[in-house]
Amino acid sequence: MRWSSRTSKFRRPAWPASFGYEAGLPDPGARSGRLTSPAEFDNIIVKNSPNGLVLLRDIGHSEVGAEDYSTVLKYSGREAMGIGVMQLSNANALEVDKNAKAVLAELSKSFPPGLEYAIAFDSTTVVGDSIREVLWTLGLAIFIVITVIFLFLLDCALPSFPPSLFRSR
Repeated sequence: MRWSSRTSKFRRPAWPASFGYEAGLPDPGARSGRLTSPAEFDNIIVKNSPNGLVLLRDIGHSEVGAEDYSTVLKYSGREAMGIGVMQLSNANALEVDKNAKAVLAELSKSFPPGLEYAIAFDSTTVVGDSIREVLWTLGLAIFIVITVIFLFLLDCALPSFPPSLFRSR
């Protein structure tokens, strides 16, 4: 038996690996596990005894809730709930922002009375402002070039027509 065939079984895990958080940040390509609802978690086998299987639902229950209730988030002095939207590395930040805001506006229609949403931090405002500044600078540069051509050549027709029209053949 070869050494590589002996060690190959250790390279491939035979158990379901956990996907998701690494170093505190969610993995954008994370896959969900096999259990997705509380009812599925209730069917987890806790003990295999001669009297039969003991399931989680026999000794308790599962529910969807926060992982940790020891912290309180406040926004403008009121208790709040935070939701983060993370984009993939190849995603367009402005598109992700626009779509997330559209989904949030759609979801807010079904909020209970008195519940409202606010966007506390939006990192895409810097991207939008940068694009506006670049377009403004580009427009200003084109205006300055046309003005300089007009002032030095003292001809109104030159800035509006390409120079190839004025070449002699």
